Amino acid sequence: MRVLFDVWVKFGADINNYTESESQVFESIYKYIYDRIVFMWDEIELEETTNQKCAIMVYLMESPMKIQPRGYSDKLTERVLGCFNDNDAALLWDSVDRDLKKFLN
Repeated sequence: MRVLFDVWVKFGADINNYTESESQVFESIYKYIYDRIVFMWDEIELEETTNQKCAIMVYLMESPMKIQPRGYSDKLTERVLGCFNDNDAALLWDSVDRDLKKFLN
């Protein structure tokens, strides 16, 4: 499962450039995503194998922050989006908010 962060696109994905708390933010968000879509793992991996442009994008520099599947089939995109709700997202962003603020400033 490919998960990309907008900050990686802007600042680079070299994990050595991030502090431990920033790396923990990435890991927490990845685990949050994984926990919600693990039952679709095989379908996601299959589409990522056949389409190199597939990824789940995490937009941390936007307001509101969001998680969006990109490049997947319409059917899989809808299924992935159905795994997330506003309440879950609010809990995630609240749990990493302090580290995110330090990271984005």
